[in-house]
Amino acid sequence: MNLNQEFDRRRFLGAVAAVTGGLASFSPEKLAAQMSSPSKGPNDAAYWNKIRAEFPLRAGEIFLNTGTLGCTPTVVIKTMTETLQHIAELPTEGASDENRNQVPKVREKVAKLFGASPAECTVTTSTTAGLNIALLGLDWKPGDEILLSTHEHGGGINPSKYAEKRFGAKVVWWDLPTNPKNDTEVLDILQSKITDRTKVIVLSHVMYTTGYMPPMEAIGQLAKQKKILFAIDAAHPAGLMPIDVKKINASFYSCAGHKWMCGPVGSGMLFVDSSVLPMMHPISVGRVSDKPIDKADDLHSWSNVPIAQITGLGAAIDFHTAMGAQNVYNHNMSLINRLNRGIANIPNLELISSYEAKNAAPRSSIEVKGGKNCTDVMKRLHSEHQVTISTAVHKDLPRLSNALRISAHVYNNEEDMDKCLAALKAVMA
Repeated sequence: MNLNQEFDRRRFLGAVAAVTGGLASFSPEKLAAQMSSPSKGPNDAAYWNKIRAEFPLRAGEIFLNTGTLGCTPTVVIKTMTETLQHIAELPTEGASDENRNQVPKVREKVAKLFGASPAECTVTTSTTAGLNIALLGLDWKPGDEILLSTHEHGGGINPSKYAEKRFGAKVVWWDLPTNPKNDTEVLDILQSKITDRTKVIVLSHVMYTTGYMPPMEAIGQLAKQKKILFAIDAAHPAGLMPIDVKKINASFYSCAGHKWMCGPVGSGMLFVDSSVLPMMHPISVGRVSDKPIDKADDLHSWSNVPIAQITGLGAAIDFHTAMGAQNVYNHNMSLINRLNRGIANIPNLELISSYEAKNAAPRSSIEVKGGKNCTDVMKRLHSEHQVTISTAVHKDLPRLSNALRISAHVYNNEEDMDKCLAALKAVMA
């Protein structure tokens, strides 16, 4: 196709599909049909190999760091390219068309992903951006308390601290154990910190330190009973597992698009419950901001919408939906459990992420012992064995001052886990 000719969206996509032979279908229904499988179960190797082929990962590399940044599938790259091409051919008309026709569709996809209404959802640039919208858009009184666990990420900590500095709110820490005994222990510790001044509980759905998943439904119910807002740092769940923001009584639920969802860098999603919207203020305003807030989109304003990131995120959601959130979670957990069993046989490595199945995510934190440094181990895995992982260092938390983090996702398979284990054994020798 000569891209200087009049741009025809469907013809362009047809040409892309013919050339790549991939899943470059921009209809969720067609995509689901092309990705169909008798089981989609964790042991359906043929199906997951088909999925793996849709990611342009470098040959010979084993990428196990989705907890930091996911690989973007070809279908997302093609979508973004098509969006940019459409805009470039006639900028004002192309941008207006995409903004009018495509961006609202993506918001609807986010809503279905969350189990919410489109008015409660907005697209952001990151988890942190969404938490800023949530926490800094509230009315604060001096002494209002924000509960933070000791395992929170800076994306939840720093907006909370800023509310403390600017508005006189008070950050109250509670000690989440690195290895909780059970849900009751966690709930008891949290509840002991609640006072009549507690305004918001800020909590990660999946802890970036260990992969632990707190009992979110029970905590959400507790927050509802106490009339406390529940702001959730959901950097990891989107693209990793089924999400139901209503079931967990979330007031705010802020996700990354670039991790497990495998969307573009610079994309995120935010849910704001309809009951909370009337008490919110926008943290940025633009030319159409002088109106009452009746939807989550009203809480922030873009001068120019990053349309390609948004349409790319929509394609990533389609890709994830076609696989099925529960299928993805089951596949990933099967792989990480295989890895965890192998870690037990490697001297001077000790698994930190050891929980009941309901509290486990498909990423493991591993304590490094025997005088080895976790950063050196990580670097050697990459340079000597082409295995990419991350560290999980938190100097103030038990067992996390010298730790590795390994994540398994849809483009990984059992061979990747076995090669990672062999590489770890060699480096730790």
